[in-house]
Amino acid sequence: MRIRIIIPACLFLLSCAKEGFPPGGPADKSPPEVVRTLPEMGAVRVDPGTQVELWFSEGVKPVTGKDAVFISPNPGGRIRLKWSSKKLRIRFPEPLQINRTYVVTLGTGIRDYRNNPMVRSYSLAFSTGDSLDQGCIFGSVMGTAQTAGIGIWAYMLEDISGAAPESDSLTIGPDSVPIGPDPRRVEPDYIVQCGEEGTFSFSHISAGRYRLFAVRDRLSDRLYKPAEDEIGLTWTDVDLGAFPGLRAGPFLFRMTREDTLAPRIVRIRAPDNRLITVLFNEPVRSPEPARFLVHVLDGDSIPGDPLRLMTVCQDSSERNRFDLLMETAMDSSAYDLVVQGIQDDSGHDIEPSGSRMQFEGCAWPDTAPPVLLKSRPAHRDRRADVSQGLMLFFSEAMDTLGWRRHVMLRDTSDRGIPLSLQQLNPRRLVLLPKQPLENQAAYCLDIDSLWTDMAGNALLDTAIHFITLNRDTLSEVQGSVSDPDSTAGGPVIVSVRQAGAGPRSDIVLSEAGPFRIRDLYPGLYTVWCFRDTDMNGVYSHGSPYPYRPAERFCVFSDTINVRSRWTNTGNDLTLP
Repeated sequence: MRIRIIIPACLFLLSCAKEGFPPGGPADKSPPEVVRTLPEMGAVRVDPGTQVELWFSEGVKPVTGKDAVFISPNPGGRIRLKWSSKKLRIRFPEPLQINRTYVVTLGTGIRDYRNNPMVRSYSLAFSTGDSLDQGCIFGSVMGTAQTAGIGIWAYMLEDISGAAPESDSLTIGPDSVPIGPDPRRVEPDYIVQCGEEGTFSFSHISAGRYRLFAVRDRLSDRLYKPAEDEIGLTWTDVDLGAFPGLRAGPFLFRMTREDTLAPRIVRIRAPDNRLITVLFNEPVRSPEPARFLVHVLDGDSIPGDPLRLMTVCQDSSERNRFDLLMETAMDSSAYDLVVQGIQDDSGHDIEPSGSRMQFEGCAWPDTAPPVLLKSRPAHRDRRADVSQGLMLFFSEAMDTLGWRRHVMLRDTSDRGIPLSLQQLNPRRLVLLPKQPLENQAAYCLDIDSLWTDMAGNALLDTAIHFITLNRDTLSEVQGSVSDPDSTAGGPVIVSVRQAGAGPRSDIVLSEAGPFRIRDLYPGLYTVWCFRDTDMNGVYSHGSPYPYRPAERFCVFSDTINVRSRWTNTGNDLTLP
């Protein structure tokens, strides 16, 4: 009888034990936090020989913290970190300077044993003197999806005695313009890290002049590696003493990977006896008309007179490629090509050793028919936007003489719509309707097989059917740009972009003032603008060394909800 009583009782107790969370408890999703420090936050008259100790709310992985501890200003030498479960001890290589405020910053790279990162940087400020410095510089990194861990580096351009540091005394040019500290070789004086929201803040720094960089330091060695690390610059140095309450900001950054290579020819190919394809190592542009000189080489490899070119074509979708169409046919001889007047997007001129290349010509004529690679609108597009015309992208240069005999735009009543032709380049053509097309109406663009390329090869019959969008569903964004600098030059470029890497629309203002961007699809948009001081049509990120500041820009504070037939107003921007 006793056994029968005991067994049910044990089963009852076991069933009770199964209630609640599974073994191990709920998943730990709480981030680690600093709960205690020595010295305490804000302590003054700290012994210069002190060690810093910090306690966390839970154990952290030492490996995640070795590159996420920053001491500002840089104490010099190598600091020693000793981790023990929830505690971090910091030993300095030599006594700290007297009458100096120090800030220990723990970056967002520190993680607990469940891989939860710190939500934001933590800073401990203390002073070896009688008071704490109260300076603050704050801002954000914009336009980058992953901002956590990006370091903001600050270099002191003056020490406390007012003398310029050695790295800032170098000069260039006839006017001896300071080029400043070189982040490739000099570690920063102050470092903080951005959190997931992209914001940063330097606290308790001394009054003075600073130069700021945002760096995604992939090696965590606190030195900038061009072409490997991403970098961002501000539009000015920071004179902290000029700001009320020694609080300066916000300072904004846009990240880029610096281009350090000059363009050069990497390949030349002659697919037929009148076409030469030239490939460069990167996208290039022509600030002045590019010159391509093609020579026949004799037996001693001496160039003869240059051959005449009919057209030079660069497609915007493949900007590292040029197609050269010869006026006269080539043969299988050796040829020499020299290019001049080419730059990359960073303004580097073509490398002299890479501006010339020999290649073998082709004696065979072009017998391949041209191909319509794509069109805009595409075939069967049911929301075709034809406000910019109908764009045709061909595989090779088309013969545009007499094109009207081969192209017809028709509506559902088979009525022809007159067109005009705009030739962006021999392979990219735009057909512009001479009368407005109706909303939500069906059209067909017919191209017959008698249209040929420059070699006389016929295109296959092509029909592109599309339905125009209902323009009544589109909307617009209005606002104004203000610039406190009345002496600033260059146009202002305002850009709106639909969320999720959607379509972008730009407008160029000759000066700061009101703007209006039309024909936008409903959806969420971001709005930003910049002052195009170098007037090259794109945002210039500047140069870290020799120093050239970035162009000034600002971002509208919130995402804009664009609704159909509803003008979105009040999107006002103020340049810094």
